[in-house]
Amino acid sequence: MPRATLEFDLPDDLPAFNLANHGGDWWAIVNDLDQTCRNRLHHEPDLAPEAAKVLDWVREFIRDA
Repeated sequence: MPRATLEFDLPDDLPAFNLANHGGDWWAIVNDLDQTCRNRLHHEPDLAPEAAKVLDWVREFIRDA
C-alpha cells in the first residue's frame, strides 16, 4: 500500500503544518456549507429569488474550487 510522509520544520513551518493537519476539518466545513445551501434551495419554497441566486453562486463556487 502506498504511503506518504509530510515533514515540517517547526516552528518555522507551523502555518503550513496547521493547514495540512486540519485539512479534513476545512473539508467538513465546506461540505456543510454546500449542504446547507442545497437544503435551503430545495426545502424553502418562499426563498427570495435574490437569495436563491446567492445560494446557487456559493454552491457553484464550491464545486469549481
